[in-house]
Amino acid sequence: MLFRVDALSAIAPGQRAVFIDRLATAPRNRDQLVTDPQFRNGGSGLLTYAIAVSYSLGFMGRVNLFPVANQSFYTDKGFESTGIQEEDDSLFEIPSDAAIELLRARGLIDG
Repeated sequence: MLFRVDALSAIAPGQRAVFIDRLATAPRNRDQLVTDPQFRNGGSGLLTYAIAVSYSLGFMGRVNLFPVANQSFYTDKGFESTGIQEEDDSLFEIPSDAAIELLRARGLIDG
């Protein structure tokens, strides 16, 4: 995963966000491609890490990205389309309330 900490939120104007430039896991670990993946939840773990970094920097967990594939992976975690297009890709962002709930559910913050 490659991410930047100098981005702006698309759904909370004027607020900061982490921008994930690239997030990828090994194809041999995707249950859509193999019947018995060796490792599971690598992508979810990386995404959670970026959200935690955003939270720790005071960005309230806001993270945005252009999903390369499998948009449902991101929407299932609370990401929303922002309506911003770049060529054929749509920018998605997780709002702060959904990000904080995800971090709480994983026991990373109190609440």
